[in-house]
Parts: sequence; C-alpha cells; structure tokens
Amino acid sequence: APSKYGALTLYRDSSSTDGLALRFDGGITSSISFWYSTVNRPMTVTVLDANNNVLAASGANGPELEAQGTNVGPLTGGHFRPIEEGRFNRWKPYALDFSGTATTVVFNGFVSGPGPTGKVLGDFFVDNLTVVSAVPETSTVAMMLAGIAGLGVVARRRQR
Repeated sequence: APSKYGALTLYRDSSSTDGLALRFDGGITSSISFWYSTVNRPMTVTVLDANNNVLAASGANGPELEAQGTNVGPLTGGHFRPIEEGRFNRWKPYALDFSGTATTVVFNGFVSGPGPTGKVLGDFFVDNLTVVSAVPETSTVAMMLAGIAGLGVVARRRQR
C-alpha cells in the first residue's frame, strides 16, 4: 500500500513554477496509473510526447484528481497519520489512458511556503507509479528472435 516512505513529491526553489516532471527516454504507451494523496487542493497530471504535445491531462480527457483532506500537512500527521492497523490513510488510485508514445509525465499542484532552505514542498504525493513501456524488455526481444529462428528451421526442413 502507498506510504510516506518512498512517495514522490515536488521539492523546488521557491522562485520556480515547474511541476514534478518524470522523463521516460524509451517512451511509454497507452496508460499511466498511480496512487496519490493531496492536502486540501487538487493536483494535475499531464502526459506529453517528445514534442511537448499534450497526449492526455487530468480533467481534460481523463478524470479529475481530487483534493482529499484538510489543511493539515501530510508530513505533520495529516494524510500520512498511521491508523491502528498500520496502514496509511487518504490514498486514492488514479489511471489515465492515452494514445501515442509519451516521454514526459508532469505532476503539478500547490506548494507550501518556502522553508529555511528557500525550498518549497509539494502539497501532493505520488506512489506506486505504473506505466506501459514502448520499449520491449530484453527477454521479450530474445523470445521473439528465438521464435523467428525456430520458424526458419522449420521452413528449411520443409524445403528438403
């Protein structure tokens, strides 16, 4: 289950307005899914291709991401406050489907005011990110080549 340990969030200079951008050099196809938690404001997710064209966006051609809590921050006992069974509360699953090959997924949302380091922390968290890769796994390519070689052997035997 999602938890505060290992979750992604935005951490940037207070002067920046960029969201949390994840780049996939090999590309991803068809869908992205994840679990998310927010404080008291919604976040957005946008899927971009190599030319920064929007392939999909929350609220546009996908469901909206909802605010899920109060103004109690996730790191101060709000969303990540453990409940008696040892799980964590207020996580919600989300999936976004698209056509084409995406290279970037951008998460954006509100951020807390800058702390003593001048950095700001996102009021949203993402965990258990799952994508469909456009580049086949090495084992898939090996199996395909073995299959083609097998067809070649069968065809050659039939010619004799």
